[in-house]
Amino acid sequence: MPTITKIETIRVALPFETGGPRHGMRPALGAWLKMESVMLRIETSDGLEGWGEAFGHVMAPGADAVLNTVVAPLLLGKDAREISKRIDEIERPMHGLGRAGPMMYALSAVDIALWDLAGKRAGMPVFRMLGGDGGGLTRYASLMRYGGDCDAVAENVARARGHGFTTIKLHENTVPAFRAARQAVNPEDNICLDVNCPWTVAEARAIAQEILVRRFPLAGRAGLAAGRLCRHGQSPRRGCPDLRRGKHDHSA
Repeated sequence: MPTITKIETIRVALPFETGGPRHGMRPALGAWLKMESVMLRIETSDGLEGWGEAFGHVMAPGADAVLNTVVAPLLLGKDAREISKRIDEIERPMHGLGRAGPMMYALSAVDIALWDLAGKRAGMPVFRMLGGDGGGLTRYASLMRYGGDCDAVAENVARARGHGFTTIKLHENTVPAFRAARQAVNPEDNICLDVNCPWTVAEARAIAQEILVRRFPLAGRAGLAAGRLCRHGQSPRRGCPDLRRGKHDHSA
């Protein structure tokens, strides 16, 4: 039985420039000028090591603390092969610490690392263990927020397209910025919107109506979601295939 013998975290912070005006993703946050994450390494008694990653940003110190003070003591000495059981043993007793944020980020890192170990032990990539056929993944460029500066939006969208990205995600929340992005790429390219939750339902409905009236083509099924929002005055119900849920929607 391969047991977990050592757990180590490594904080990573890679500096970058926004390519335009410096604005935070949300009003309470300053400009995002470094990519932070928490890398997790798990060693087992059969000589293998698995790597995982916890979402960082401003919560990197919290995720790091949770991994070292809460999660690690619950994992040491346990069977690394029983992935679902290991996660359940942590998640259930610790549910009072929250269903989002550092606790879930830490669990994500553990889950990834244990699957990495499973793949190495089986001698095959994890995607194949999970039933994947080896097909390629669609990559996309995720841009920073430029505070509605349409020139900066257009310039950075065009730059991303020049690097070969045909799907580009914005973090803007104004229709002029959306249109500036759309006009900077080819008609067949995709522009996606990640506005970071700034609107009430009524405000979102008004924006959706404006997008539809102006015939701003949203990427993929997001357009259907906007249409439903506009027609019904409320967001699509949970489970609707047209609603995209993000990396922070951790559990129901």
